[in-house]
Amino acid sequence: RSATTTITAAPFTAARVHNDPYTVFVADSETGVPLVGASVTLTPKQGEPSTQTTDALGLATFPDLSLPPYDNTLSAAVTWQGQTVTIRDHAYTPREPEARPFFTLNADRALYRPGETVRFQVICLRRDPATGAVRPDPSLSAPLVVKGLPHNGEARALATFDLKPNAAGSFAGEVTLPKDFTGTLHAEVEPWRASDYIGQVLEFKAPAFTVELRRANVGDPVTEPVRFAGTAVDLTGTPLSGASVTWKVRTVGAVEGTATVGADGTFAFEALLPYRDCGQFVSAEVAVLNANGERQDATCGFWLPQYGFEVAIAPDDWAVADAPFDVTLSAERAVSGTLTVRRDDAEEILKSLDFTLRQTEPGKA
Repeated sequence: RSATTTITAAPFTAARVHNDPYTVFVADSETGVPLVGASVTLTPKQGEPSTQTTDALGLATFPDLSLPPYDNTLSAAVTWQGQTVTIRDHAYTPREPEARPFFTLNADRALYRPGETVRFQVICLRRDPATGAVRPDPSLSAPLVVKGLPHNGEARALATFDLKPNAAGSFAGEVTLPKDFTGTLHAEVEPWRASDYIGQVLEFKAPAFTVELRRANVGDPVTEPVRFAGTAVDLTGTPLSGASVTWKVRTVGAVEGTATVGADGTFAFEALLPYRDCGQFVSAEVAVLNANGERQDATCGFWLPQYGFEVAIAPDDWAVADAPFDVTLSAERAVSGTLTVRRDDAEEILKSLDFTLRQTEPGKA
């Protein structure tokens, strides 16, 4: 996996680039040029701190760590020209050196809003499999893909770069985020099987409108589509007429589509479920995008019983011979049928009766 990077406003970047021996790389955050003489103090959860300084390649190596391989968290403090950056690592887990290239990434911020520009710097590295030593490698070249993983949905590529580092092994790039995207950003170099975290894209400034979503019909999922209705209005109650709506209904499978907010601030959509012959939990999600590119989400979910009704037996695990037991039927609307009780190991019918469930209130019978 790629290195763990601390994102910071300091004029230098520092990252752990190898676990065994534990190695920290320090470079200028603008040019990627390695910094000589930076002080690196390593503090294990179990053990005494130790300090090394970076060499001409910007590397500080701790070759003699006598630490337990598990349940031992390491942190490193890197100091250069009076400023300090802290690297907080995961558990110390020695691994065999690998010859494949990898990279460490430093972004200009940790949080972004949709539509903003992300600026990042990559340092390309390679380790010697014989010695475990890590060196910047300016000769590396491969496609680098910036991917976004939405909070609800599948990852998508946001930008692709031709990764060609300079003489110090450094490469800089920037990508403008889509206005409709929120989630997590990663950078990947597929030929190297390497990836690194960039940051989060959040709507940390609330949009000036609200969205509500509800289920609109009570019906039989085998024969009828499930319908949903919603509203989108600004904070004064004015309809968000013309705003775009993207929706997804998740069950055993998923159905998705688009809609538009009407002049009265309402929108509606329906989905014929891909698997309709079983009880299932159904959730619907909508994302509304207004004319300013601001986004607001809403969700709703419910249990959809097979054929619109379900049966519960108490006790549900075993019953004593000749002892009574309860059978409860529930549905969302009036329904009639025949209830049959039979033994599992025979065709013998123990009880059969006709039933009718009457509507008592909307969505309940």
